[in-house]
Amino acid sequence: MATWVSLFDKATKSVQAATDAAPTIITDGIPILGMTSVGLTIECDVGQTILAAAGVLDLYLWDDLVGAWSYVMYQGIQIPQEVVGRRRFTTAISIANARGRMAYICNGLSLSGGGITQYYLPTFAWFPSRIT
Repeated sequence: MATWVSLFDKATKSVQAATDAAPTIITDGIPILGMTSVGLTIECDVGQTILAAAGVLDLYLWDDLVGAWSYVMYQGIQIPQEVVGRRRFTTAISIANARGRMAYICNGLSLSGGGITQYYLPTFAWFPSRIT
């Protein structure tokens, strides 16, 4: 099961296995209220690399109206060929509907060993300290 830890200035990290379970509780993932985009860095454990352009980071959204996590079709991040042999890569994600929470969950990543740490660095439409 993925773990989620708040860092600084609304940044968050998640430690996951190469294939992990979907989020289940409201504190999983990151809050996206007021967020316009997020930089997502994927990092293999020390001494490990991505072995193949295989697997996907599945996107899940927490909807406060429904009170549950939902899998988001066609919005996962495919592991690209360009990152094979590397320890980490970063991508930018636009946020169109900034409410609830989001979580990318590892699904079938091909690693030389160990797991993945994800680092989320958000950009907000307003100053982050106004977000509760």
